[in-house]
Amino acid sequence: MTENTLCEMHRSAVAALGARTAMRYKRDGLWWDMSWDEIRTSADRAAYGLIQLCLLYTSPSPRD
Repeated sequence: MTENTLCEMHRSAVAALGARTAMRYKRDGLWWDMSWDEIRTSADRAAYGLIQLCLLYTSPSPRD
């Protein structure tokens, strides 16, 4: 399946890579790993928060 949107591409990467490390960040002098699953959860929570604040409006794609 070919992905048409950034969101679809991200979901495909999460499905394929799941628990593998996607990124690392430094906090308090220590390096922490973040998995693809954790990033997806964070992205979903951020989107939900924006929707609740009415800052992100989801509408049907013009292709539909």
